[in-house]
Amino acid sequence: MKIYLGADHAGFELKTQIYEHLVHNDIEAEDVGAKTLNDLLGAMSSLLNWMERQQLILSNPLKHVERVRERAPREFRRALLPADAQRLLAVSPPHRATVYLMVLYTGLRSSEMKGLKWEDIDLDVSPATVRVPSSISKNRKTSVHGLRPE
Repeated sequence: MKIYLGADHAGFELKTQIYEHLVHNDIEAEDVGAKTLNDLLGAMSSLLNWMERQQLILSNPLKHVERVRERAPREFRRALLPADAQRLLAVSPPHRATVYLMVLYTGLRSSEMKGLKWEDIDLDVSPATVRVPSSISKNRKTSVHGLRPE
């Protein structure tokens, strides 16, 4: 979205066509969620309403832009029940079962598991630990997880 400032402060012109095109045509193509677009619209509208009250613009050019309808909520994801986890481990090859156990006990995300290096695992302490560097964790904070003996 671009804002063009004219020579005088009353000359603000907001190009809403860019926003409307993004909202109505390119949600999947741009991988932008409806909530993100609605949040953007809300923030821009708040700013423009304030500018209108301050008499910096004549009117809010976004006041007639409709919010995006959010898709139906996805099915709720649930954690594995202990019996489900036991069945998964029973049918998994040993090298995968080890990885699954680590995920089950630590709660690491797949992206965090993929980003781990051998130097992040410390087997010399009791209990053994795995360190998730801030560069790969979702919240960008380093965390240390204890490993169970299994």
